[in-house]
Amino acid sequence: MQKLPLVSLLILPALLGAAVSRAVADDRPGHSALGAAFNEGPRQAATLLEPEEVGRVDFPITTAIPRAQRFFNQGVAQLHGFWFYEAERSFRQALHLDPGCAMAYWGLAMANRVNPKRAREFLEKIEPFRPRLSARELRWIDAFRPFFAKDEKPDAAARKKLLEALEAMAFEDPEDVEVKVWIVLQAWENSYEGLPLGSREGLEALLREVLAKQPWHPGAHHLRIHLWNRHDDRRALRSAAVCGQSGPVVAHLWHMPGHTYSALKRYADAAWQQEAAARADHAWMISQWLMPDQIHNYAHNNDWLVSNLAYLGRVKDAVSLAMNMVSLPQLAPKTEVIGNSRPKEDRSSHLYGSRQLVRVLVEFERWERLLELAQTPYLAESPDLKEEAFRLGGLVAASAALGRLPEAEVLLGKLEALLPRVRQERFEAADRVEQEARKASKPAEAVAKAVQDELKTRWKRVEAVEASLAEGRMTLALAKGEKDEAATQLVAAKELSAVRRSRVQWAVGNKEAAEKTAQKAAEEGKSEVLPQANWVEFLWLAGKQSEALAAFESLRSLAAQADGDLAALERLRPVSAAAGVEGEWRKAVEAAKDTGVRPALEKLGPFRWEPPAAPEWALSSEDGRTKRLADWKGKPVLLMFYLGSGCIHCIEQLNQFAPWTEAYQKAGVELVAVSSDGPKELHKTMEKAKSGGGFPFLVLADPSLKAFRDYRAYDDFEQNPLHGLFLIDGKGRVRWQNISFEPFAQPEWLLKEAVRLLGLPESGTK
Repeated sequence: MQKLPLVSLLILPALLGAAVSRAVADDRPGHSALGAAFNEGPRQAATLLEPEEVGRVDFPITTAIPRAQRFFNQGVAQLHGFWFYEAERSFRQALHLDPGCAMAYWGLAMANRVNPKRAREFLEKIEPFRPRLSARELRWIDAFRPFFAKDEKPDAAARKKLLEALEAMAFEDPEDVEVKVWIVLQAWENSYEGLPLGSREGLEALLREVLAKQPWHPGAHHLRIHLWNRHDDRRALRSAAVCGQSGPVVAHLWHMPGHTYSALKRYADAAWQQEAAARADHAWMISQWLMPDQIHNYAHNNDWLVSNLAYLGRVKDAVSLAMNMVSLPQLAPKTEVIGNSRPKEDRSSHLYGSRQLVRVLVEFERWERLLELAQTPYLAESPDLKEEAFRLGGLVAASAALGRLPEAEVLLGKLEALLPRVRQERFEAADRVEQEARKASKPAEAVAKAVQDELKTRWKRVEAVEASLAEGRMTLALAKGEKDEAATQLVAAKELSAVRRSRVQWAVGNKEAAEKTAQKAAEEGKSEVLPQANWVEFLWLAGKQSEALAAFESLRSLAAQADGDLAALERLRPVSAAAGVEGEWRKAVEAAKDTGVRPALEKLGPFRWEPPAAPEWALSSEDGRTKRLADWKGKPVLLMFYLGSGCIHCIEQLNQFAPWTEAYQKAGVELVAVSSDGPKELHKTMEKAKSGGGFPFLVLADPSLKAFRDYRAYDDFEQNPLHGLFLIDGKGRVRWQNISFEPFAQPEWLLKEAVRLLGLPESGTK
């Protein structure tokens, strides 16, 4: 009998343990046989990138498979770029290649640092493999075990203990550059939880040590930007110049220098970085069939980019991008987002985009455009009372500014009706919190605190609605010539921008206050076109011509990228005439020379996300007919991939969608179910319809699972089909999707989303 090598003897008990675990694991269709922690997250194979693309990282681990080591290094590099979704995918790929790669479980835990319960479940998988791990690997694992000991967010004691453990690791192995990067990361993260950061220069020294050995380390450059952001951003300029270049496929590495440049009020450079990030994100998401907001910081980047474009006066580009954000498919409620510790509804592309659309159009007085978009899905009524109040406030302002007073009155009435509703919402939310706390048998003090916290949070929403209402009343009163009423409402319009506040103060006759407000706005909005143009105008109106001309000369360069038809710039024609400048008065400026070697933006990806093309298929029905996707050319279709008649939850899903079939058809959407069963077994599905007469939509067979694979409704690691829903428009593009271990069970929400997406003008997806 041939003897097994020592490595195999060490691995064998772990593999046997895994086999036993698989035998007793959840065997429901779509659920991972490896355990609940593997249900969420990416379940499609990872793409192996070159180190120059994703970041140069060297983190040696115990594995005999070089490709597994490469995927592990890739995952660590992606962690350094806060690309948690793709980091998890890379670690899963390493584990798929080498089931004994224990450190891959550690990597999976690190990709879920904001989800302690899931992180702990991954770390627990390591136990059978401990005998074969190096002392270094065990130090990395054991440092984080106490950190994830509880389901809730780690407390201060756990954070201090982790930092101390990392520092001890640095002492044990001073050549390990990774632990030095993680010390800086943990110290920085701790500072956001109220713990003292310590010496920034001391942490900077650690980063310099790392970069001395690995000049292109993505984590070192990334963290240097975080370390000095809003403290002394000049000290991060060297890293800002190369951060994106250190891992050009990782969008967040392009985004982070934007923080540095924004803080230094270098908005053109900030916008370039954030556009690079958006393009990198779009290229990756389109290629990997990802919904945009599945990348947790995608919306944040684009929101910031819209702001910086507005600072530059690039209003058309800002509006275009905001419209694209609104047109993106939304994630359904309760969708898990890897790396996101906050409710996605508070940070979604749709919310950011719609708010920015109103804000930019109002600030730059694009009144006709605002009212035009209000008649489209781009600025449709919001179910969120706070956001709806913000939208209505902008529409009141636009109608009033254009002299459409009856329309403004109607809109103001709708806005006023929101106030009692948001107040009632506050108390209903507090009641729910109280009931949940009592149901959980929490002590009276904890119940009271939970209620008070909810009331405080909800009160902020009430205040926001009150501010929008005051703004609406103010703009309407001003349009009516009721200056005293406008001045009274101005005090309560707390969210009004300084530029708009100065103009209202001037309009009601408070010119001294207006000039002071405009000056302060210009001082705080250094390098922003709108407050600077506003200040030039105020100086001119106040008769301070020499000062106005001096400020105008500075504005000429500042407005180099601004749209030429901005109202704020049009009002400066008397100033430009006095300055002796005919025609185009904006000056071109030279590009900064300290931003590194930048690639052409077009090479990083498209400026907007676009829906991918749906793969063609030819599938059989129960009666032997062959149906193809092309049969629905010009007609939207909702494909429902389900795991056969034996999947109880799949049958529940079909029965949930069945009553909505007619509503979907009225919206122009046909429902088609695709089963993993063969054609001769489809009758088993029909027999389980609650109606008793089968399902009111076509059911097709895909026993080869080819369509499942083509649509990525398939677990590449465990080679099993997954549940999937795909909304395909009449041009054969996937406008919305959900791939999960569980069937999607929100037909009413999806119908509304389908109507919204399909109702968007064609420009929304280009």
